Amino acid sequence: MRLLYVFNNLTKQCIEGTLPATARVGEGYDELICAQFLVLSDKDECAYYNEISALMRAFNRKKGIKSYTILPTFRCNARCIYCYEEGVTQTTMTPETVEQVIRFIVSTHAGKKAKITWFGGEPLLGEGIIDRICEGLREAGVEYKSTIISNGSLISPEIISKMVREWKTYKIQITMDGAEEDYIPRKHYYVDRDYYHRVMESVSQLSEAGISVNIRCNVDEENWSRIPQFLNDLKAGVAHKENVNLYFALLNASRMSENDVIMWRKIKDARPLIEEAGFRSSSSKGGVRLKFRNNYCMADGGAGMIRHAEPLCHKRKQVRINR
Repeated sequence: MRLLYVFNNLTKQCIEGTLPATARVGEGYDELICAQFLVLSDKDECAYYNEISALMRAFNRKKGIKSYTILPTFRCNARCIYCYEEGVTQTTMTPETVEQVIRFIVSTHAGKKAKITWFGGEPLLGEGIIDRICEGLREAGVEYKSTIISNGSLISPEIISKMVREWKTYKIQITMDGAEEDYIPRKHYYVDRDYYHRVMESVSQLSEAGISVNIRCNVDEENWSRIPQFLNDLKAGVAHKENVNLYFALLNASRMSENDVIMWRKIKDARPLIEEAGFRSSSSKGGVRLKFRNNYCMADGGAGMIRHAEPLCHKRKQVRINR
């Protein structure tokens, strides 16, 4: 028997069962209305979520900010078929904005080190921007460390040297899409090169340099049958595996499908295959961790989200009531 649950992204409450598509006040749904599982038909939930987030940021700002997610550019050298930023203007931070970012971090950071996550687009297309922000923080005497979310195709020994010495990078997440047969059409790079094997070589170099690498492999029903081939290629292509972690991420279309439970079971059962290939699995320590998340992406980064455009507003499933 399949159990159904409803999770509220705003309040973090969860109930077992289903909700009516429509309801009227006074028909026995008052508790669900008070808990905001049912909302008015004309309520802008996205705007309401942003208002609450802004209030929380204002409340917590007096304590300072410990982590920042910075988008140097929306530009990307790939055209991933599942990209949620499709259609977004590929703008890049201006020099004036870069200096404003430096001043913002200097004036708001709390704790011993400011944690910075470089996001995009492909953040390595904004290499000079990253250079300047790090330089500005050093000039201001701000200690920092950083992580990067990247497709890995632009990494070189020179970039790795910067990561270690100047950007203070301790971790990087690199997205892949399964075996070469799936990787090439799904990444859809503007320039036709052998990025599949190049990224694997970069993973090995990053690991050798002491940077922790998380390989996020996006999966769905179509590419899952070739995952064993991907793991074999990865095993052969990454010489230094000691700092490499691999996990499978179910693409949103599959996550929202009727076969989502089947796919999650396949992902869970694949953990031994990851370890047999010589890599660490996200769930290899401490068993399976179950927790709800209010988003599946860093684009909703909270108080320290820094970018040069308006924040992305993620649409959520909405259940309406009529008055």
